[in-house]
Amino acid sequence: MLNAGLPEELAELIATSNTAAADGALFDDSHTLSKLIGRKTTPFATTIAEALKA
Repeated sequence: MLNAGLPEELAELIATSNTAAADGALFDDSHTLSKLIGRKTTPFATTIAEALKA
């Protein structure tokens, strides 16, 4: 990211955010998103698989 011209602070923020997300930091078992959108959520892998079929 630094070679692409991003400031060091921004590159570090993105890298640590990605690492935290990969470690489950975004996991939320409260089903808040489902409540907001009025339906069950679809796993990302399922969405990608369906898109690749199309």
